[in-house]
Amino acid sequence: MLPRGWQKLQSTAEPTHWDAIGTKRAGDDGLDDAERERSTSATADRLGLLPLEAALARSAANNGHTSSVASETKQRVQGLFVQARSAERRGDLRAAQDILHECIALDEHDAHSWLLLAKLESRRRVSRRRNGVTNGADAKADAGSAQAARDCFRRGVEHCPRSVHLLQAWAVFEQKQGDRDAARELFRRGLALEPSNSYIYQAWGLMEQRAGHVEEARALFEKSTLFGPTPEVCNAWGVLEASLGRFHLARCLFQLGYACATGHLRASFYVEPDTKRLRHRADDELREGVRKELMQIIYRVVAKRHFQDDATRLDDAMREVGSDRVACPSSYAAMEQVVKDSLMTRMNAAGASVVEAWIPRRAYAKRDVSDYGAINLLTRWGEAEERCGNFTRARQVMEMALGINANEPTAHVTLARLEFRRGAHKLARDLMRAAEALLVEQRKSAALGYGEPRVRLGRDASVHIAWATMEASLGNLAAADDILRRGDAMFPRDPALLQAWGILREKQGQDELARELYAKSIKARANAPAFVAWALLEERHHRIDEARRLFELALKVDAIHGPAYNAFGSMEARLGRLEAARRIFEKGIALDPCTAVFHGYGMMELRYGKSVEQARALFGAGLRACRGDTVFLWHSLGMLELHERNLDRARGVFGEALKRYPRNSRLLVGAALVEASTPNVKCHEQARELFRAAALSDTSHGHAWQSWGVFEMRQGNVSTARALFRRGLKHCPSHAPLWQALGVLEAHLNNLTQARAVFERGERVNPNHVYLLHAHACLEVREGNYDEARQLLRRALEVSPLHGPAWNAFGLLEWRRGKVNDARRLLEAGVQRDPCHAPLYYTLGRLEVNSSNYARARELFTTGLRMNPRHAPLYHSLAELEGMLGNVGGLQQLRRSAEKYFPTGNLPLSTASGNQVVDDFENEVDFFDDESAGEHDTPTPVPMERALEADERRRGSSGSSAAAGEWLPDSA
Repeated sequence: MLPRGWQKLQSTAEPTHWDAIGTKRAGDDGLDDAERERSTSATADRLGLLPLEAALARSAANNGHTSSVASETKQRVQGLFVQARSAERRGDLRAAQDILHECIALDEHDAHSWLLLAKLESRRRVSRRRNGVTNGADAKADAGSAQAARDCFRRGVEHCPRSVHLLQAWAVFEQKQGDRDAARELFRRGLALEPSNSYIYQAWGLMEQRAGHVEEARALFEKSTLFGPTPEVCNAWGVLEASLGRFHLARCLFQLGYACATGHLRASFYVEPDTKRLRHRADDELREGVRKELMQIIYRVVAKRHFQDDATRLDDAMREVGSDRVACPSSYAAMEQVVKDSLMTRMNAAGASVVEAWIPRRAYAKRDVSDYGAINLLTRWGEAEERCGNFTRARQVMEMALGINANEPTAHVTLARLEFRRGAHKLARDLMRAAEALLVEQRKSAALGYGEPRVRLGRDASVHIAWATMEASLGNLAAADDILRRGDAMFPRDPALLQAWGILREKQGQDELARELYAKSIKARANAPAFVAWALLEERHHRIDEARRLFELALKVDAIHGPAYNAFGSMEARLGRLEAARRIFEKGIALDPCTAVFHGYGMMELRYGKSVEQARALFGAGLRACRGDTVFLWHSLGMLELHERNLDRARGVFGEALKRYPRNSRLLVGAALVEASTPNVKCHEQARELFRAAALSDTSHGHAWQSWGVFEMRQGNVSTARALFRRGLKHCPSHAPLWQALGVLEAHLNNLTQARAVFERGERVNPNHVYLLHAHACLEVREGNYDEARQLLRRALEVSPLHGPAWNAFGLLEWRRGKVNDARRLLEAGVQRDPCHAPLYYTLGRLEVNSSNYARARELFTTGLRMNPRHAPLYHSLAELEGMLGNVGGLQQLRRSAEKYFPTGNLPLSTASGNQVVDDFENEVDFFDDESAGEHDTPTPVPMERALEADERRRGSSGSSAAAGEWLPDSA
């Protein structure tokens, strides 16, 4: 139960529909109807398409040829097509293409062959460069291969102008190339051929939804369901409404889709003899708890039909349900029209007082397809219920999926994820084990020829990937590796499994094996996620040119892959190339305005551009444009306001976000931090309740446990903080910041042996976590173990050569140990590697002041302020320098600049508690989320400075130690 003031609220937003389908928002493009028609015609010309009427006339002329193809030839084409698919699965794309060309030579009107050939051409774009180095000729070949795929689609449509599947696949291809206008034109042509094709409506609606055109997407889904509801479209429409916080309408849509797939929704209404009112009798197979929303609509439809001649009784029936209507009347009316058109009703032959109602099951060629649609819909429904905080209903929905087919691995996996997030790790593991056993049994049955294998649902390694991810998050890396090994034996060329295995190898510190696995994933199928993971690995090794090449390949494979833009732009920002980063993000927003791109762009402006207003604008624009999971955008916007000390605004942001995601752990932590940042004791109690709700809603969310523990530490509850850290590690032992927090806590309580043991255990689980290595190095400095500290810092810089805090800590250590030249060399290398990290300029500037190099110190302080104008210690140091040198003009200019970034009453957030142990602890463990916070801008010593001061107090002097050596990382 949430504390008062943070209760779940219902959205009352009223949507507005657009006037046109398949166009931009009315008025946005500034075109009249004639101009828009000319634009559409220009798009068709650009694609090389004939006008639709001419294409259909040509098709009619060719009908005689098509029907004259001998049956033996058709059978031969079908056999060759099967061979081509087999070659594709083996990864022999050239052989597959040769076979398909033979198919087309036999029958140029075979749409299946054209479709597969075009897909293979699109996949061939990066195959020539998997093991080579890019050059200009390769770039031209890439463009040529994209055009070759287009030519295949165009020629296929010319020979098969009535093939809706070809047009839809071509539209999806153009969407991935970022050409939405071309995709719209192709979708329109498909619907002109088959106006009720639900697959085109679904694909088109999903494209518009991804582009942020929510009203257009809804209109497409509505129009499709008016032709006849299908599970696929109801699923897509339900996900859309759930993402907007309209859970009531979303449930109606999920229930309608489920009824279409299974025919399970049946209901009876009893007409009371005295009052003549309808009373619902629950005799349907759909659970009472998960179908009441749709039953309200059915009640209204049945009442209108049964009482259509009696206005008084109709009004009474309407009052029965009128108080619980959906908050978006236009969509509700559309939904009611869909039910009205599809609902079957009749008077029961046994008695005229009973009205029966049901939604007939949609006809499918195979029951397997029907089961797939129902289980996929229930999976999405369960995920939506979980996001809105209804775990009980989510479990009910997933149990319904198992009821459709208890031998279905997908339903087991989704239920396992749900149980895992609520902390039932053993039950989740048992469900995963059962899912794997089902896969094994299915493959055995298929090999022995018993029945038909469930190829649609068991065709990839998603079971093994999900299970391995779960085990890795618990720190069981060896178990995760064994699971992926079994998955690879079962699905030896699954690209997603190979990529997941590469990520696991990175966590195990086996980077060369990770590279090999990423290369195998791309060889199996060129896919953007594998390119991005590989690029991030190369960036970590400071192979920047190679990382850029891989990012560019990812965007060539999928021009609308938002995470690629995010990772690529963030890398350029870390290198100090802010304008290049902005160009990448802006291109991503133009092609794919998704949450990942807006969030990455906003964080880049906040961290590196130091523009709070720009970041706020980007987060807000993302919330308006994106219709997917927007939790990260809400969270980052709320944390931005919190760090700016706009507590009321931050509270409003998190409150609005919790209306849509009432049980999201990340948002609950943000709301708790707002309450924890106020001096009111009652607010602190609310903060504690919110922390508790966050930890219980997702026990695997390590930051919830960490933030709650730091909060209790601030309240002086040291034992409680320790217990929370330990409990968090029990639920998520792979969360390195929890090991860091517990180790720092023990260190500052002078339990140094226990602190060292905590750090070492954490490093065994997370050998590549830079902050954990940094904190451990500070502990060793406190004990005077300088060589061990140097070794830990070297490991940190080998893991991440771009990590400014580690360079800063290493430079501080050598400076304070009397090795000024080594310190200068380390700090200058850090500035070169992480030019946006302001503390490096601060430390190096102080070193130069101490060496009487005042001009160099001024240059460093000024450059640091240009990189981060909100870093208060730089202002203080530069002001001291100018005052010492008597530069009055410089002091006045510095004061004006400081007033611009630090207006009265809006100073950087300080969390000082007055307790020295607590304050020392918070300087090493961030109370706030490290994803949303920038650098610490308050004038507090960095952890290495505190460790050095503690060492000096222990020694009673600041004597020098053994020589520091001449070490620098290989990449320096």
